[in-house]
Amino acid sequence: MSSPVFTPTHEEPWTIPALLDEARRLQKELPPLFSWEQLREIIGTGRLDLLERHPSLESLYSNHFNLLIRSTYGGVETYLRAQLGWQWDPSAVHPDHWSRDDEVQVRKNDWAYSVPRDVEHYVVWVPSPLFHPLLCTPPPSKPPSPPHTPTTSRPLFPSTPAPVAVKGSWEHVSQYGLSGVTGFEGEVQEGGGEEKPEREIEAFVKRRWSEGEWETMWFANPPSLQSVRGLAHFHVLVRRKGERTEA
Repeated sequence: MSSPVFTPTHEEPWTIPALLDEARRLQKELPPLFSWEQLREIIGTGRLDLLERHPSLESLYSNHFNLLIRSTYGGVETYLRAQLGWQWDPSAVHPDHWSRDDEVQVRKNDWAYSVPRDVEHYVVWVPSPLFHPLLCTPPPSKPPSPPHTPTTSRPLFPSTPAPVAVKGSWEHVSQYGLSGVTGFEGEVQEGGGEEKPEREIEAFVKRRWSEGEWETMWFANPPSLQSVRGLAHFHVLVRRKGERTEA
């Protein structure tokens, strides 16, 4: 059976509500690109760049919704601030970073990644940064020293490789973002507890979606993958335990 594919047959000019309705229809009908197990592998290994929408949904977003938002609001961030009721105030004083008890808005993702039909994709919007050095473990005091080479011969190592970013460090978070899972049977939690840079997100997710009822995967994209950099947010994929419908 062929997959439903978006075709621009809409005769009247698109409106934002009509585009959102079409997006919801496509997400119900299009076959998922990822299984729950594949998503766990991608998010668990920090390969957030592999996540994507179904091409038909991406086409609707890029070729119609995004253009309409830009022509109507001037940009996606302005549109989202209007939806959230969070107008930009340059004089406002915010904390250095968001904490689990601070203000949030949890919303279904109108333009979700291509996940199984029994999985819900939420976006948690927050008014303060999710990334901050204060949340991270201290970086090494100094990079490793280069190997010693005689001054009378060509160096054995023309350049010193960049040190590998240690998980939990500011360098690692800046490069790979934050991610984790909750509610999976047999899941071994990494050490760190209240010292992990993702501790605030993890605590919020566990409180919102009980581990006894839900399996969750969550992530905050690194700056290089963020589509709306002016509004901090993280993604949560949730599935009720016992449900398993991959198609």
